[in-house]
Amino acid sequence: MRISALTVDSLAAGCVTDDPPRIAFALESSNPGEALASARITVGDWEVQTQDQIGTIYSGALRPRTDYPVRVVATGTSGAIADADTSFRTGRLDTPWVAQWITDAAYETPDKLSPTPMVFRRTFTVRPGLQRAWVEITALGVYELDLNGRKVGEDYFAPGFTSYAHQIQYQTYDLTPTPGENTVVATVAGGWAVGSYTYKRKNRIYADRQALLAEIHLAYDDGATEIIPTGPDWQVSTDGPYRAAEWYDGEAFDARVTAADQTWKPADITAPGGTPVVRAQYGTPVRVQQIMTPIARTVAPSGELIYDFGQNFAGVIRVRLRGTEGQTVVFRHAEVLVDDELFVKSLRTAKATASYTCVDGDQEYSPRLTYMGFRYVGVSGVRAEDIELEALALHSEVPEN
Repeated sequence: MRISALTVDSLAAGCVTDDPPRIAFALESSNPGEALASARITVGDWEVQTQDQIGTIYSGALRPRTDYPVRVVATGTSGAIADADTSFRTGRLDTPWVAQWITDAAYETPDKLSPTPMVFRRTFTVRPGLQRAWVEITALGVYELDLNGRKVGEDYFAPGFTSYAHQIQYQTYDLTPTPGENTVVATVAGGWAVGSYTYKRKNRIYADRQALLAEIHLAYDDGATEIIPTGPDWQVSTDGPYRAAEWYDGEAFDARVTAADQTWKPADITAPGGTPVVRAQYGTPVRVQQIMTPIARTVAPSGELIYDFGQNFAGVIRVRLRGTEGQTVVFRHAEVLVDDELFVKSLRTAKATASYTCVDGDQEYSPRLTYMGFRYVGVSGVRAEDIELEALALHSEVPEN
């Protein structure tokens, strides 16, 4: 007998919580008829005996930003014993935010359209002897976070969809800055909070424009700590490489645009509507669950390259291509073909399109601020021999039992 899965709030690892977490485990055995007789679950000095494999709620004390080891020892009806370990970490709990919500107050979101993604940045210095670095971050909209040009975390569409006037989730990610200067960049699209949503293309449902709230924490070997919070010393731009991003129309990305090309100004202070409680993420994150390759490639009568992934799913493409500066490659998505062409009439006004404007040479692109439901992808603007296409199936990180 063995414990085949041990989760805290449905996560096998990486749980960060502001609430007493739920512990669950699964058993496997080669003994016919084996079942759980009892289990002992310990979290630090806290212990409980149970006959339940799911829904055990930790009821011990919780301190902010603290790691808690979890151990399960299960006894089967045959007397067999199995054990497993994991851990969880508490978030802020009720620690007040030093950070302020920031935005570009001059930006006006167009009626019935999704806003242009906002880009926020901050440069900070790390001295030698760094022990740990992490960020606590959320947004009005959906965000992507980069440190020194590399994505932070594995999640898509954070902070997730909530009733923003009542609750907003924040995420905690470990950072790996280098000694000396580091630059963090957060791109915030409209998402559900500001973007065009519902079949009537209603927008600004929860906010007039995007906003960001974040604290970078640095802890050193000598016991010193430092917080870099969002505030007026951060910069904001609305002319970054993400030219458009929304659920229905898709995404437009211009790889030619660099930070030096953008117009930067000090960020403005703002606040969300209502009196929302900002809590550690309590829903499972959206992540890549499967990498899919085409089962066929054809050329439509219109000349568009058609890639068939064999089934309908929700996700995004990932492409490696050879291009020239200014070349634009367009990826259209559909669930069915009619007369060997993409059938998009059922999408009504939704474009379900990703467009990518190239730099010179070999490059890679995958949308980060939208997703599509599709089986087929139509590609134009590039030769078949200059492109390798695959797809990433996205959904919440919920394990199959």
